[in-house]
Amino acid sequence: VTPSSSDAVGTDLLRVEVSPTSGEVRKGQSVKISVDMTVMKSGLRARDVLVVEVQGGARYFICFSVDTVTSVFGVTPHLLDMEGWRDGIRVPRVLMQLYNFLAENNGFATEGIFRIGPDSELARVKEQLNSGSPQIMCSTVFIAANLIKVFFRELPGNLLSLSEHDLERMDVNDEEKVSQVLERMEIVPQNLLLWLLDVCVEACGHSDTSKMDANNLAIVISPNLVNFTATNPMLLMMASRNLTQMMATLIRWRA
Repeated sequence: VTPSSSDAVGTDLLRVEVSPTSGEVRKGQSVKISVDMTVMKSGLRARDVLVVEVQGGARYFICFSVDTVTSVFGVTPHLLDMEGWRDGIRVPRVLMQLYNFLAENNGFATEGIFRIGPDSELARVKEQLNSGSPQIMCSTVFIAANLIKVFFRELPGNLLSLSEHDLERMDVNDEEKVSQVLERMEIVPQNLLLWLLDVCVEACGHSDTSKMDANNLAIVISPNLVNFTATNPMLLMMASRNLTQMMATLIRWRA
């Protein structure tokens, strides 16, 4: 049992695995064949044929097709188009688009940036970015700021691999110990967190007008970085508080 060789199958874009690939089936028996298909890129269109050959008998062709929707939100970051930031840091292009919109429209000096919630326009702008638009067409900097939070909130998995108990034990006010979190991260999530800290540092530089210092930014940013799973309300409250304080400490460390 084998898939035929289209341009996508067997590459980093689309992987097809068949199990079992061979076996013996007696007359009148049935066999279950599992086909696992892994799509590694949005906006992919592929057509292929699965070939089932019976030794000394017929050959069967099973056609399948794949059409994926283009998206930049909720996608594993290393699959997205990257752009350079600072100090060799590379992040998804959509984050640079959002940052540039904020920088060009005085967003970091706007009172309540990253705190004031989005309006109904957010869904339209998000779809615009998902479709690959090179420009952001929106009426307010608050939409761009909130889409940065949405990007991190919708990442597959957590940006920070920290449990509630990890945060319970951590000295979240010690910059040296807190910065060790970055050292244990893989390069792509590490770059994402460093970029986010740099953006927060830039926002802090305008705290006299934005009213968003390290503590206020940590309050609104940190809930988007970890999805807690504990059911103990006291543990959840403690972990949320420590996560916020850890983020504030990281912002001051990065500044």
